[in-house]
Amino acid sequence: MPPEFFQDFQDDRTWCLEQLIRKEGHLEQRMYECADHAIEHGITKDLKELYTLWERWKTSTPDPNNQFNRL
Repeated sequence: MPPEFFQDFQDDRTWCLEQLIRKEGHLEQRMYECADHAIEHGITKDLKELYTLWERWKTSTPDPNNQFNRL
């Protein structure tokens, strides 16, 4: 994979994670998977669509540890 492509992926993933952390006020393990899923489906700049995906993700993917890090 070319370095430019990998950097774009990292940038998009970081954007998604930042938005989800701002929304929830904490970091959850499930956010990493949700961000990866969002990138795979082209949800990288639409905040409303990302939040909708996250709400569905939380209900369909329960957190077995129920742990998160508060900011």
